[in-house]
Amino acid sequence: MTSRHEHARGPRHGGAPHRPESWREKLLSYATVTATAALIWIWASNQTRQSADANCRVHFLPADRETQSVGPEEPVSVRLQFTGSKSAVEAAVNAVNGRIFDLTVGTTGIPSEPGSHDIPLAQILKAVSGVSDSGAALRAVQPQTASIVIETIVRREARVIVRPAGRGALTGVTFEPRTVSVWVPEALLPKLPSTLVVEAVVPQTGLEESEVTLSLPSDIAAVVGKVRIDPPRVTVRPTE
Repeated sequence: MTSRHEHARGPRHGGAPHRPESWREKLLSYATVTATAALIWIWASNQTRQSADANCRVHFLPADRETQSVGPEEPVSVRLQFTGSKSAVEAAVNAVNGRIFDLTVGTTGIPSEPGSHDIPLAQILKAVSGVSDSGAALRAVQPQTASIVIETIVRREARVIVRPAGRGALTGVTFEPRTVSVWVPEALLPKLPSTLVVEAVVPQTGLEESEVTLSLPSDIAAVVGKVRIDPPRVTVRPTE
């Protein structure tokens, strides 16, 4: 039987009584758990493997414009697919998407010898800064190769002629310069005339002073194709 004295003293427990958690402590604990969960989610999201496409263009340039030409002159459009973690793929896509890469022959594994060459684009683009250190894998490239033609070119002096757009003679005009430089493929020199000319075509009437683009005569252009002319234009003006 329990005595009144024992009831008054209450139950005996060892240690200090439990203190209820304050609302500030609960809020701090909740915030800590939430932040930790968010960081884990972000890390896991960035590590999830994914793939993404990117587009760029590759432009092949001669090592020396005075002695070499590279075709095609226009950049080659390329589509790439990267795989890897989300962060790695995003880094790789950002490094190439929408960009034009100027690549000089004789560098980054591109040959510089005259002739036709098929360039493996994946090999070149893997070495691009931002791709090589992104951690992403370059899974596919379309097209897989780019065909280029490297030619040795030589300088020829050409005489400038000005002719009317239609038939008939052109009188009462003066122009300058009288001669320009033309760079042509060395292999085609035997097919060219000993005296090379370039022409500027102007209207027969109502001529005002203007800059007119120079070009090869059609029969010569059919043999050598597009060439570099320097300067590319001639100043034509009516005589006073």
